[in-house]
Amino acid sequence: MKKKEDFLQRKDGKSISSEVLNNLPSHLYPEEQTACHICPNALWFTELGVVQDSQVGSGREPGEKHLSVFCRLMNTVIWESQGQKAFMLIKQCDGTMPENDPHNQEG
Repeated sequence: MKKKEDFLQRKDGKSISSEVLNNLPSHLYPEEQTACHICPNALWFTELGVVQDSQVGSGREPGEKHLSVFCRLMNTVIWESQGQKAFMLIKQCDGTMPENDPHNQEG
């Protein structure tokens, strides 16, 4: 799934509201759709890879742009385009439910 249209057109019909995801260069698109793409608790960010001595062999290249997502509910980086969590794909999660939306004024 590398074309923008394929990435933004989810099979479940839900829309991606993240400005980061909506403005990604195509080479950073995740390979599969996940619950995190539409989750209000997901904080997507890009970073430039800086390889330190302790990270040699981590799969990161110096100066290469990477995509990651931090989950506010689990308080951790859930997925990253390169590195240890590159293969962790969350398909279903209760964090996407409206009552778990930090922007929801009800409750």
